[in-house]
Amino acid sequence: LYKRVKYNANYDDLTGIFNRRKAIEKINKLKDKSRNFNEDYYIAMIDIDNFKKVNDCCGHSKGDDILRNVGKILRLFCRSDDIAGRVGGDEFLVFLKEMKDRETVRQRLEVLKGQIRELGKSREVDISCSIGVAFAPEDGGDFDSLFNSADQAMYKAKGQGKD
Repeated sequence: LYKRVKYNANYDDLTGIFNRRKAIEKINKLKDKSRNFNEDYYIAMIDIDNFKKVNDCCGHSKGDDILRNVGKILRLFCRSDDIAGRVGGDEFLVFLKEMKDRETVRQRLEVLKGQIRELGKSREVDISCSIGVAFAPEDGGDFDSLFNSADQAMYKAKGQGKD
């Protein structure tokens, strides 16, 4: 019972990745460690495009299936020092540490976008994702600044046609 309660306190039960609270807690620990070692890191906000249509047209069980599989994709996408969490609804947060440069980050996230698009095709629904990225320290020094920068960049991507 204790293990189950601890799991539920830290993980999103649908996707199997960290919940918002635990993801932010782990990111803050890694962020502080990265700062001490002068390591670069990125925070990406990911929103599933057209997700409401999936629930409205195909039902919530189809929507849950999509979210469950996005969780699987994110678990496979993350390396040992990366963190993925479900922020809420169809929004996810990814912390990427020690990437070579911004172009490498962009390429990795393009692969992620393609995997999510393919997930939709395999489930016969039209989904993609919009991603916003913030780089530390240029876009902010604390988590809230980085989170807000990545969130704003994600909404800018959505406003420019999604995907």
